[in-house]
This record gives sequence, structure tokens and C-alpha cells, in this order.
Amino acid sequence: MLSIRLDKNLEQSLAEIADATNTTKTALMKEAITRYIDDKTDYILAARALKDVQTTFPLETVLQEFKDELQN
Repeated sequence: MLSIRLDKNLEQSLAEIADATNTTKTALMKEAITRYIDDKTDYILAARALKDVQTTFPLETVLQEFKDELQN
């Protein structure tokens, strides 16, 4: 169980959307929290994957590797 306090404006907006979509405020909050957690999880996993594969090469190595292409 989770209890959350919202400021007056946010609670009013939530109530208006709940009424307009014929759903409950609780259902909207569950959806919003689920999407937020999914997005953050995706970001964290992507950042970790990028960190794991991030490789740098010295300029001299790159120039040597592609010297033929650079001369044409």
C-alpha cells in the first residue's frame, strides 16, 4: 500500500482526467508510475550497456587503419 500527497492543482488535474477517461485516480497513478519505472529501467539498462561497450581509440590508430581511404 502506498499513500501519496499531491498539491491541490495536481490532484485537480488528476481528478479531471479520471472523470474524462471514466477511470479512477488510482488506475491513472498506477499507469503513470508503471510507465515511469519502465522508462527509467530502460534508461539504466541502456546506459549500462553503452558503458560496457564504449571503447576509445588513439587518433594515430584510427589514422593508420584508414590511411588508404583518407588518401583517396
